[in-house]
Parts: sequence; C-alpha cells; structure tokens
Amino acid sequence: MMAFLFCFFTFVTMFFMLLNMYLFSFHNFTVAVETCFSMMLGE
Repeated sequence: MMAFLFCFFTFVTMFFMLLNMYLFSFHNFTVAVETCFSMMLGE
C-alpha cells in the first residue's frame, strides 16, 4: 500500500508541476489528486 501511495503521489506531483498553468484540472494539488484518481479509474 505504501509503495502504491508513493508512486501515485509522485505522478500527481509530476502532473501538477507540468500542467498547473495549462489545465484547470491541475490548478492546485488537491484538485490534481482528484483528477489523477479519476483518470486511474477511467472516468
């Protein structure tokens, strides 16, 4: 579980740092976590 959380938050941080100025879905870290979790579920 810890390995999953570490990898997940690493990807969230990467997407947040790369896309926060381009996409509204990544404008803050909390919304970026929700967006990445939705992407992981395929929604």
